[in-house]
Amino acid sequence: MLIQYLFKDTQHRTALETYTYEYDVKAISGDQKGQVTRTITAEKVIRDLNENCWVVQFKINERKPEDCARHLSAIHEEIVSNYAPFTLDNGASSYFNQRLYPLINIFEMRLRKFLFLSIALAENKGLWRKIKDLDRIDFYTLYLRLFTSTTFNTELYKLFDETKPKYTKAHIQQLIANIDEKDVLWDIVVGDKLQTIKSEFLSIKAFRNDVMHAHYISHSAFLKASKLFKTINDELSVENDRLVQFPEDVTSDEAISNVINSILAEYGDTPISVVETWLSTSGADIKEYLKKLLED
Repeated sequence: MLIQYLFKDTQHRTALETYTYEYDVKAISGDQKGQVTRTITAEKVIRDLNENCWVVQFKINERKPEDCARHLSAIHEEIVSNYAPFTLDNGASSYFNQRLYPLINIFEMRLRKFLFLSIALAENKGLWRKIKDLDRIDFYTLYLRLFTSTTFNTELYKLFDETKPKYTKAHIQQLIANIDEKDVLWDIVVGDKLQTIKSEFLSIKAFRNDVMHAHYISHSAFLKASKLFKTINDELSVENDRLVQFPEDVTSDEAISNVINSILAEYGDTPISVVETWLSTSGADIKEYLKKLLED
């Protein structure tokens, strides 16, 4: 995994030529009696484009991609803050982006499902018009529809028009606090559930925007975003299952696992020959077939 930077003059050339990034990794010692710490230096290559412009590349090779991305992210923070180059390639940010994209995709699909089901079960059928184009609107419009109050904003602008030069900050804050947000769609449909989505929606929107537009994502931002989206995806899954239930779908892999686990629970360790033979067996015969072999 690598990162590359373009410099348009030689101002920082000497600094980059002497710059090194080192990190420690733990490894099993040669005699297998314990761990040893190895110090690794990131690979650095400098190439001249012309008399003034040049490119520097840092590369890290670790077994786990996230380890590579974590170290490259640390290099990036230091290089950008100290030398202000143009970033040509950022493998770390690209890796974080690719890890987050599926989580965001799942979130949007589960959120739409939740809103459709919730409004279908609501008594106020007039709410349908607010989500009829839910799969086509952008995320900012979705935010406005879900969490902002038309009544509140109308009264707010009216308040400022009337009180602009007349009141203290504390008085204005009190006046704002007295304005009701009674027509917020999220409060009407969702109520007190899924509070993480409501309280963190601006962060959700910002993370989504960074991923969709390939903005730079740091390691710390990746960890925060990953934790947030996993949390809200789990919460949405629970709520969606509560709203509508279907017979549980069991994948073939899950069926395989269930059969083996039930056999092991009854008979103990299964010989590998049994498992290999079983791979060519299918359907309802698997369990009885394995039982027969084990009993023989």
